[in-house]
This record gives sequence, structure tokens and C-alpha cells, in this order.
Amino acid sequence: MSIDIFLGILLGAIVITIHKIPLTLGGGGSALFAGLYFGWLQQKHPTTGIIPPSTRWLLKSLCLNLFIAVVGLQAGSGFVTALKEMGWLVFVIGVLVSILPHFLTLLFSRFVLKMNIVDNIGSLCGSGTITAALNAVNAETDSSVFALSYTPTYALGNIFLTVMAPSSCGNLSLRVIS
Repeated sequence: MSIDIFLGILLGAIVITIHKIPLTLGGGGSALFAGLYFGWLQQKHPTTGIIPPSTRWLLKSLCLNLFIAVVGLQAGSGFVTALKEMGWLVFVIGVLVSILPHFLTLLFSRFVLKMNIVDNIGSLCGSGTITAALNAVNAETDSSVFALSYTPTYALGNIFLTVMAPSSCGNLSLRVIS
């Protein structure tokens, strides 16, 4: 795991400039690709890099909570500024942006695509890159079957988040709305 993190950091530090435009995977993209590579490598050589289940649980829980804390701390100042400028409208927009796409996707996939509820729930958790939701569904149902449809949409969701640079899009949308 240490090698994965180290190589991910090195990969993220590479910047290629094309016509004065710097291109890089950054921390998120490089961690995603390094994790995918080492996950594939561990699947090919299952006796290498075995981590006990209790350690995996601790790392998953601890890292998820630390990630949420860091994101919350970084977003806090922008949220306070938006709240001062827009008032309660920021909450309404937040609810619409957070819930409406998932609700419409759930309806479309259930009634138009005729997907079953297990695939719907797993794919919605993945497309929103919401690991905490998947963990809650798994704990509530005592089943990890939701991870089957979670995994491909989670990978795509992370790729789109990395490529589309959500922090710059978020700043742009706040400027357009206000």
C-alpha cells in the first residue's frame, strides 16, 4: 500500500505542458490510476499484499472520515461566503443539485430501463461517488451485492470528477448564480 501511495504521488506530480496548457492527473487522478493498477496486480497475484480484514476495516473507516473532514474544512469558507451572498437560496440549490439527479436517475432506470432495485441502489451510490452510502446499504441489508453495480459507476464518477475539476466548476457556478 505504501508503494501504491508513493507511486500515485509521483504520477500526480508529473505535469505535461502542451501549447502553454499544463496537463496533470493531480492527486485524485493519480491515486485512482495507481489504486486501479495495484488492485489489478493484487488480483493477478493474490498472495501478495494481503491485508487482514480488521486492518482494511480500520483503514476504510478512518480514511473515509478523514476525507470527509478535510473536504468539509476546505469547503467551509466557500460555503460561508455563498451563504452571506445568497442566503437560504444556497440550501435550496444544494438540495436540488444533490437529490434531483439521483431521483430522476432512479425513476428512469426503474421504469424505462427496467433495472432491478439492487442495481439501481448500487449504481446510484457509485455514480455519486458516495462510499458511505454503499457502506450504509451493505450494513442495513447485511449484503455486499450492491457493490457489483457500484464499482463501474464509481470508477466512471471518479474519472469525471477528476477530469471536470469540480472545484473550478463550483466557483464558476457560484459566480453565474450570484
